[in-house]
Amino acid sequence: MSHYHEQRDNMNKFTNQCCEMKDLSYWQVNNLVRLMPKSGYFNFCYQEKVIGFYLGKAGAWSSKDNKKIISYSEMLALLGADEEYPNPPLPHMVERIAFAKGADIEFYDSYNKIWWFVLDPSWHEDVLYRVQPPLSSKQIKIDELQAQIDVLKGEM
Repeated sequence: MSHYHEQRDNMNKFTNQCCEMKDLSYWQVNNLVRLMPKSGYFNFCYQEKVIGFYLGKAGAWSSKDNKKIISYSEMLALLGADEEYPNPPLPHMVERIAFAKGADIEFYDSYNKIWWFVLDPSWHEDVLYRVQPPLSSKQIKIDELQAQIDVLKGEM
């Protein structure tokens, strides 16, 4: 089967299924235009009411008549695509979320090769951040003993 016939048969299985433009963001509309097979008919204008497949052709139309209205997610599934967010995640997303929930954050000082606590992270892309790991029971005991040593030094 030729690529043209395969594309035509693909479009026929979607016949009369569209998304309403008013329910879509600018990015979602552009994503659908990019994903839809080119039919030669594909005429597109943001002022149209629906985008999808009608009579075996991909396009956008000013009327909803005789077209089944489906959600953006359903249209993506028909096109064999996953729902994507329009923007990539922010750098340090996991650490930012943990910080918002109250976790302490550390940044890596590459010159001194040590992690430092930071009160208010600036989230620079070129800096490594991490959620401050919990202290081990051994480290807690060391810190307690160090505090006692400091007290004894002060008494001398």
